[in-house]
Amino acid sequence: MSDKKPEVLTIGFSAGSLFDIQAVEKIYEEEGLKAYINKLATMDEKDEIFGPGPALGLYLALRNLKEQIPADVLDIRFGMVSRHSPNHESAPIFRSYRKLIADASADIEISKELDYLSFTDGRSPLKYHKAQGADLVFSTSSDAAKEYYENGIAAIFIPNTSAERNLEMYERRDQKIVLVFVFDGVIGDVLSEYNYQNAKLVDGCNPLEVFRRNEKINRDSPMELGPLGNVVKKLGAIVEYYSELKIEKKIKVDDIPYETIVVTARGGSAFERFNMTQKMHGIKVSQAHLMDGRNKNLILDIIADENKNANILFIDDGKVHFDRALDLKDILAGFVHNDLTVGKIVPDGKLSDTLRGLKSKEESESNQKPVTPAKGIPKA
Repeated sequence: MSDKKPEVLTIGFSAGSLFDIQAVEKIYEEEGLKAYINKLATMDEKDEIFGPGPALGLYLALRNLKEQIPADVLDIRFGMVSRHSPNHESAPIFRSYRKLIADASADIEISKELDYLSFTDGRSPLKYHKAQGADLVFSTSSDAAKEYYENGIAAIFIPNTSAERNLEMYERRDQKIVLVFVFDGVIGDVLSEYNYQNAKLVDGCNPLEVFRRNEKINRDSPMELGPLGNVVKKLGAIVEYYSELKIEKKIKVDDIPYETIVVTARGGSAFERFNMTQKMHGIKVSQAHLMDGRNKNLILDIIADENKNANILFIDDGKVHFDRALDLKDILAGFVHNDLTVGKIVPDGKLSDTLRGLKSKEESESNQKPVTPAKGIPKA
């Protein structure tokens, strides 16, 4: 084992992402705080528990993964922050934790304890995750995920679609993990997507051609990291570890317990900048699929077929692709906010003549500098 201090990846969860608390939340919204507290008290008296939330299976799989990799590869910390009171309101959560997490792994000598835990009695969880240095937070609220992003914490909105689906994903807790990321706006910044959206507002412009032209012009200019860029970079240590074992023939491809896969709308003509950005930031991925604008579900179906019963999470910043992925049976879908989705930058239809194709190819490549919005795009 190396003496090198490993990177630390801190992942936070909302109570609703780990446990299915939708029913009691509905009571709070429709009947008020008193009815809500009474319901939790009744659950406590009857020793009732919450069912699995949408991210519980993934959380357990990640804890298993942590125990499989050497300590000097990556240190993964886990935490949960709940708006519940630490008094009687928290009892059903603790009971659910014991039943669904501790009992689920009674035959495995692996600790499933959370590294940090907060009950805020109704206060926003944001500053408590931030105090723990969370790199990423899972939430079942899109508004909460937006708030996290706007305050410097990457977040994944993972909807609670049904108890049946939650249970199915929970039952995969001992299986492989496959995290599938889009590139622009998630791993990389939103600049290229911004130009694409601008082109949609210009009469006579082909947005896809504008995107390709921008990437060709800037092929030697690496992109800045996007909301999850640093998370993917840290996870690259796991990808690299298993890649080395594969090269040394110490593990078979089918036995590797973790993969980072990129599925992007980019086409082959945009590969150079994609690859340059990878190299610049030291990002390691297991697979990359450049779709050239085609439906990403075509590749997601293949990934699901090749990784049966795995914990597969697809993460996108585009609502169209996110909504499509929600229809896939064997894949969870997560949504990520960025400067475009929160309205920090807004397409205005302004494009340089170069991007509109009104200059020669030679002039474009020799004179065009990377195009930025008027006010600039803050680094994620």
